[in-house]
Amino acid sequence: KPERFEREWATSLSNYASHLSNLGRSEEAAEKALQALEIREKHARAKPERFEPEWAISLNNYSNRLGDLGRSEEAAEKALQALEIWEKLARAKPERFEPEWATSLSNYSNRLGDLGRSEEAAEKARQALEIWEKLARAKPERFEPEWATSLSNYSNRLGDLGRSEEAAEKALLALEIREKLACAKPERFEDTYLLARMLAAETSWLAGKAPLVTLDLVSRHLTPRMEHLLNYRECFFAAFSTQEQGKICEAISRADACWAKLDAAQKHAEKAYMLLLAGLAESKQIECAHNREWRETLALYCKQRNGRLPSWMIEVASRGGFSL
Repeated sequence: KPERFEREWATSLSNYASHLSNLGRSEEAAEKALQALEIREKHARAKPERFEPEWAISLNNYSNRLGDLGRSEEAAEKALQALEIWEKLARAKPERFEPEWATSLSNYSNRLGDLGRSEEAAEKARQALEIWEKLARAKPERFEPEWATSLSNYSNRLGDLGRSEEAAEKALLALEIREKLACAKPERFEDTYLLARMLAAETSWLAGKAPLVTLDLVSRHLTPRMEHLLNYRECFFAAFSTQEQGKICEAISRADACWAKLDAAQKHAEKAYMLLLAGLAESKQIECAHNREWRETLALYCKQRNGRLPSWMIEVASRGGFSL
């Protein structure tokens, strides 16, 4: 009885895709997200007034799964389709659909960022931030987490453009919100608080406001997957916060061990940090897991971004004494 149960099937496929993604099983997650999308698109084309929101949700979900796999062009295409639907719905009924519109703006911004379209990405991130800030000031208990996420996203896009002081300012605002949330509900918000601490420290360093130092990341509520990611990022901090060859060597060795524990989606997300650590290792004549192929990986990364490396990466490399 497809007319009765297909909708629930699509919802179940989407949920399963999300769980697979959280486990790092990116290929399977993308397959299930695509199946859900195909069902919901069929429904929406038959009855758009009823099913367009669900179609847009599936487009965003599939876009994210494609992004996890590094299929950036396809991911951006699906994100744009979702954004166009949400914008239309939000302009007709803002009180109902503005949150989804803001989420879709952020998603499209991230996909544009993956393609090196940094100016466009920053503009979409700014639009999303304006919506989330408005919603959060009206209902902070409901929308502050999304406001903080949007501040971090905008900070990242500003960093891509080399607007370091603005990036640091937004990252610090995000950290203030995240710290308050984590103090109230650590089991829910500890992971995003620790990520916000790292972003604030990194952007403050790049803006010349503070030295880069390793962070004491005490955690009690992290999943093993998130712990692996944070440990890897901490190795980046340790390697670039010292001039001592022995400490750099130790940090890069730990980074190699942490990298092996990351899943495919995490490795895609952390590729910029991997390339910087590999470049530092080469410049210091330190053996690391990526010595042989890192220049080739860098060329491919640059090509995927249409020849445009993020400005923050170039600045980090310069401070490490090498070039990309």
